[in-house]
Amino acid sequence: MINGAYSILDLVKDPSEGPFYGPGIHIHQRADEIFRIIKGKARFHVDGKEFDAKAGDLVVVPKGTTHTFANFSDTPLHMQITFTPAGDELAFQDSVGKTIDEIIEMARTKYRVIFTGPPLEK
Repeated sequence: MINGAYSILDLVKDPSEGPFYGPGIHIHQRADEIFRIIKGKARFHVDGKEFDAKAGDLVVVPKGTTHTFANFSDTPLHMQITFTPAGDELAFQDSVGKTIDEIIEMARTKYRVIFTGPPLEK
């Protein structure tokens, strides 16, 4: 975290972590997100449109926009997610050991992240 202005989360998503290959469709009410694909390929759903992003691509998701991502390939996905302002990255850490219902409620009340749909499916 840089003075609260932004934070960068380094994420590796292994395809063996199914059956859910990414988070459910959701909206960040207070943070913009920038996804930088470092290795692999991700399927994105942003504002009702689906598309693939590969190593070297950037995907910008303004706050208030429905979105999610998934790794449907046979290889790990490595990406960096920038949150601006910082704070929403802490939800990943806070989710450890919680049920899906607890995560959804925590995201809504603590991080102002609203889940609006299920994860993407192959």
